[in-house]
Amino acid sequence: RKAIYIKGKLYGFIVFSLENEVAFELSFCTLYWKPEFKILNGLNQYIFAYCVIQLQKQSIKFVNSGFGLNKNLKTFKQCALKANSVYRYTYEVD
Repeated sequence: RKAIYIKGKLYGFIVFSLENEVAFELSFCTLYWKPEFKILNGLNQYIFAYCVIQLQKQSIKFVNSGFGLNKNLKTFKQCALKANSVYRYTYEVD
């Protein structure tokens, strides 16, 4: 878990569950829409990338994130983060 402060004010938090070599993103909440936090385009993307790098230093090899779950998450769908491998799973509903 990590709380993110900008200029002494709480901007948001991110929570991961770690299991063996896998991190599951459980929550990522920020105040990106507030004018006082409009300091950098793609700020959430940079924060997520920083967290992934820190997880990699803890021997995490896979991150299960909700980046692509909502069609309105354009910033994350167009993310420029590099990955060693991408695994996609689908299922059918009868």
